[in-house]
Amino acid sequence: MARLCRDGRPVAGHPAGGLEPAGDGLRDRREGSYLWGYGHYGIFAALAVLGASLEVVVAGIAAACALLVAFTITREGSGNPA
Repeated sequence: MARLCRDGRPVAGHPAGGLEPAGDGLRDRREGSYLWGYGHYGIFAALAVLGASLEVVVAGIAAACALLVAFTITREGSGNPA
């Protein structure tokens, strides 16, 4: 049987679907409101750090590939046997 909110709607995360409004829970448990409100900043900051890190890694790989291509072209054009 599906878990239901106070007004009879299905609870979020349940296979029956639906979303429970956050206001009721935050009103009943005020001590969690700061964590709920400001906790998103930590999540967004972590995602921003992840995105910046991936960008640095991709730029490093692209630079390494460019160096490898430049070295290969220079080596082939120098007339020296490999």
